[in-house]
Order: sequence, then C-alpha cells, then structure tokens
Amino acid sequence: MLASDIIIRARDTLADPTGDRWSDQRLLRLLDEAQSTICSKSKCLRASVDIVAHSGQSSYTMPLDMSLVTRVKYNDKPLLVTSREYLDFEIGSMWTKLVGVPEYAIFDKNDKGTILLAPIPTFTVPQTFDIATANLITVFYIRKPKPIVALTDTLDLDEDYKIMLAKYVSGIALRDDMDAQNRAFGNEELAIFNSWLASVEVDAAKDFTSSVSYSTMYRSMS
Repeated sequence: MLASDIIIRARDTLADPTGDRWSDQRLLRLLDEAQSTICSKSKCLRASVDIVAHSGQSSYTMPLDMSLVTRVKYNDKPLLVTSREYLDFEIGSMWTKLVGVPEYAIFDKNDKGTILLAPIPTFTVPQTFDIATANLITVFYIRKPKPIVALTDTLDLDEDYKIMLAKYVSGIALRDDMDAQNRAFGNEELAIFNSWLASVEVDAAKDFTSSVSYSTMYRSMS
C-alpha cells in the first residue's frame, strides 16, 4: 500500500484534491505519525535477529528499528529478559562478573539499544569460524515502521488499515483548521480512530504471547 493511497483518501475527506489548503508534506507527516501510533499500540510488526556471540563479550548492539524486545534465546535456550535492578536484588552486584552460559538478557533503561548477557558467555573459540556451529543470540522484537516521507513510499501496514490511517490524517488536519465546523468534524474523525485503536490495543495485549511469524535477519556483531 502506497502513501499516496492514503493521502488521496484523506484529501477526499478534506475536500482538498489539489492540495490548496494542505500540502503533501504536511499530510505525509501526519501519515507517518498515524502509522507509528498504530504500530506502537498494535505491536503488529515483529522481527528477529541472530547475533553471533563472542567469548568474553557481554554487550551487544540491537537493531536500529527495535521498539520492544519480546524474547531472547541463546543457542535456542530461552533467557530471562530482565533488568539490572532485578539482578542486583536477586543475585547482588557480582552478577556483572559471572562467566559461563548466559541465563539472563538485561536491558539498560539508559541505553535501550544495547543488550547485556549474564553470565558473560565464555567458550572455546574455534580456529575457523562456521556459522553452523557458532553460538547465537536470537532476539525477537517489535520493530518500528519505516518512515513515510514521500507519496511513493510503501507503508509497512496493509490495506486493512487504510480507512483508519486516512481518518487520523484528515482528523488532525481538520482539527488544526481555524474553522469551528471543520475542527468539530476533525474531532469526530479522531474519536472514531481512537475508539478503533483502543480495541486494537486490547486485542494486541491478548495476542502478545501467542505464536507468531517473524521476519529474520542475520547480523554478526564484534
């Protein structure tokens, strides 16, 4: 689904087919906001990444499009996703010095782009690297959508979201208008969008732990 598909629909509602009142760039910014909001609430964009573990290295960089980590595995063994505070309380500060087979995946509130493994993975490094026998960290996560900046951009959301995306775009645009009647109509459009979004968020919470399909990337971190 192209961004232009949503902008045309939104312009129909705005009665602005030629862009005399709202520029394409203004509506595209609103569309980008709409997609990001929907993806954040629905957790519909899911992905995974395999990261090669290095002996003696505890810290690994996460993908730039990561929004929320859902699961982490080390060589297919599930790790407990937790925080520094939890381990400080349960184990004490010595957890940062432990070495061996990882049991925990730790995320720092001040550095959300990094994951720490504890104990620190330690293993014999083969002379010749072979991905088939490498130690792998598999991170499953909710990803952010790709930014929308042009009419020719393809949305990460499918056709099922077209109507609500258009309602967000037209609703915000109308609410920014100085005309009281347009502002009222914009609020009505946004009320429909927000009601729908609330139901999507409830469904996402119910479905969050169910089995899903993931798109997979391979990345080696040093």
